[in-house]
Amino acid sequence: MNDKGSWARYERLRKITLVLWAAWFPYVFLLAWWMRGRWDRFPLPLFVFNLIWFLALTVVGLRVGYWPCPRCGKSFFLRFGLFKTRGKECPHCGLRYGSPG
Repeated sequence: MNDKGSWARYERLRKITLVLWAAWFPYVFLLAWWMRGRWDRFPLPLFVFNLIWFLALTVVGLRVGYWPCPRCGKSFFLRFGLFKTRGKECPHCGLRYGSPG
């Protein structure tokens, strides 16, 4: 696997995470407007949609947070389960973000 492909996949997952978060707010406002006084009619579809959104955000967010370093294979952003300073470099091997392994 080339390193450019690894960083490109990371960027794609990061953008998906941001889109999932950003899509939530318009959804809530549109839902509140559309469901005025009708909350008891659609509880199951709302629950299913919210569950799917939450699971998708959780899976993609965990994949982003635990992204493996192209050089050492350990988590690029986490060390001992804690976030390292803004993910500018791997806390294990020192590889800079975006640079080839």
